[in-house]
Amino acid sequence: VMDCISILDGDFMIVRVTPGLFDETEELLTNISLNEEFGCLTNNLKDSPLASLEFRKLVRHILTCGISFAIKHLASGRIVAAVANMIFNANGWGSYDNVVAEFKSPNMLNYVKFWEASETSFNIYTHWQLDSMISLEYVATLPDFRGRGLAYFMCQQSIDFGRLMGRGELPPDLLSQLPVEMQIEIPQGATSMSTTPAAQKCGIKIGMKAVHRWNVSELRSLGPISMDLSDSGDFEYVELQAVRY
Repeated sequence: VMDCISILDGDFMIVRVTPGLFDETEELLTNISLNEEFGCLTNNLKDSPLASLEFRKLVRHILTCGISFAIKHLASGRIVAAVANMIFNANGWGSYDNVVAEFKSPNMLNYVKFWEASETSFNIYTHWQLDSMISLEYVATLPDFRGRGLAYFMCQQSIDFGRLMGRGELPPDLLSQLPVEMQIEIPQGATSMSTTPAAQKCGIKIGMKAVHRWNVSELRSLGPISMDLSDSGDFEYVELQAVRY
């Protein structure tokens, strides 16, 4: 049931990202994120071939964890939107950390340090006294398919999936398809770093609440930022959104 759900009068379908969809989903998430995602822009990842390659590797790793979702446009057969999800545990070192530890590009290292500094400045796990949460890491929709609420459907599906895992109610045949590292997790909530008004509105719509905000001056104090934030369009602040299960 969780692997395939028809939406919007049957024109689109939400699918869990399985190996056959890794390449297409990785391409969509990587290309859009490098050109539009706040962290990628502030650290100029797209200007460094090595940083771009390392970012792509990170996206790919998250997809292999088996808890990400995409939306397929049935008429064209294309993946037109995707969300890459990861479960993080406050008490241990995981495969995600192993991937990050291999990065060598200065741009990518700054990217990692920037987000780690923001998470250290406000630790949701400590604040809510939780051990495990599903994180909506990257969300992207092809330009021609925006404005239809596709991100809402994907993110809601992600939160519902995490809730089933947390309750131990994920169907056994589906749970067995996940890496062991994911199978043993019991997420107690969901979280997302939202950097645009659209993402922030989407988070509230799916039941998340704003837990913490970093304004421009606070962000500058967290680490090196290459992009001039005064020219960043709709950007006003980074908002940590979360929901408990």
